[in-house]
Amino acid sequence: MIRAIIVEDFPSHRESLLQELEHYCKDKVEVLSSEETIADAISLVREKEPDLVFLDIKFPGEKNGFDLIQETFDLAYHVIFVTAYDEYEERALQLSGAQYLLKSHTQEELVAAVDKVSYTLQFEVSKKEREMARRKETAAVLHNRSYPNNPIIGFPIGGAFETRMIKDITFCKSDGNYAYVHSIGQPVLHVNQSLKEITGRLKELDEFYLIHKQQLINVNQMELYKYEGRPNGPNGSYVFVKEYKDSLKVARERQEAFESYLDERGILPKK
Repeated sequence: MIRAIIVEDFPSHRESLLQELEHYCKDKVEVLSSEETIADAISLVREKEPDLVFLDIKFPGEKNGFDLIQETFDLAYHVIFVTAYDEYEERALQLSGAQYLLKSHTQEELVAAVDKVSYTLQFEVSKKEREMARRKETAAVLHNRSYPNNPIIGFPIGGAFETRMIKDITFCKSDGNYAYVHSIGQPVLHVNQSLKEITGRLKELDEFYLIHKQQLINVNQMELYKYEGRPNGPNGSYVFVKEYKDSLKVARERQEAFESYLDERGILPKK
């Protein structure tokens, strides 16, 4: 049973979410309590140490939902943001493992979010490891909000996170709802995050480029670009990155744009 709390400043919204959980997730979620202010919620999270927090983002006053996470990042819990605004989605999803629901969510979306937390909790080795891993990832995001200035990124693996230096990532490859992350001098990670989600987290960094719908590369780790034909040619183009012996194919429809990108950066190989 997932031990949860609700943090929402509108009583009607708190009651609505509580009723949904009792109706659709009664065998999965136990709601311990709810709070309507961030200050009281911080105390509640520390007192109850829940597995899951359903968290709104906008609150009256100076503090918001992100402040609650920042001030309790030494504790281990999952977050499902439930908000009326979609403008915070990108920032919320930078917190690995966090999920995002609009208040107009469907029954299916709520159940799917709860099921994802339930699945993750089943594979957590220990609460201590979970706390240590979450502390690393959340601190990295919250103490340096912008990834371009933040050298570390965390990836969810089972119920924990493993971090990598962003500059050391060579490429990421899709594996359905999962992905492989390759890095210099580190074991390959098989992470509980899709390539689409990873791309969303790294898209502001100019050095990462989606050369194929299944492959995201770090251009700074590229050793060779091999072009064996134009977009309509017989063979296509390939990238080789450091510490990986095989080539990575550039999708034909992305080849021209990728070469323009390389040309703008001044690194397009001479033909």
